[in-house]
Amino acid sequence: MPQARPHVRLLFVLALAGGWVTMSCRFEYSPSQMDRHARLDSALYHLEESIATVPIDSLQWITGRMSTSMQAFRKAYTDTTDSTFLMESLPRYQHAYEDLRQLPDQLEQLNEQIDYSKRQLSGLKADAERGKIKPDEVDAFLGREEQHTRELLERADTLKRILRSALERYYNIQPQVEERI
Repeated sequence: MPQARPHVRLLFVLALAGGWVTMSCRFEYSPSQMDRHARLDSALYHLEESIATVPIDSLQWITGRMSTSMQAFRKAYTDTTDSTFLMESLPRYQHAYEDLRQLPDQLEQLNEQIDYSKRQLSGLKADAERGKIKPDEVDAFLGREEQHTRELLERADTLKRILRSALERYYNIQPQVEERI
């Protein structure tokens, strides 16, 4: 059997040592870190699913109807004695229109932030497994992601309140608008 050249043996030894060093830098999440990671992942998944239930096409139909109603109202309505409607109901209706019109874009931005957070979590786990991040840095990273997820949940709650309020105003005021057209 031919003798391996000294530089080939050295390369082989270095490759083995490099693999051993790489493996020794790898670590697994602690049970607490695994729990935090799983809770974050679950919260993001449920938030994403919740957003998916918003019927964007229905919102677009409603805003189209509101826009048409407001245009017809401006053209046809000349009664300036209906001050309660003009000063209270109509501005609330217009505000509901703006809220509903902007909601699809805001939900899309929220979805993009959720996707980003999911990628960050996935990347964190992969980096930990490859030894690219120190074990103590994982806790700091998870803390930042927990804060960001709380902010996303708060934003989703705000959007839910806006949606509920705007739809309530729409359903209450739309008949009044239509009777004045």
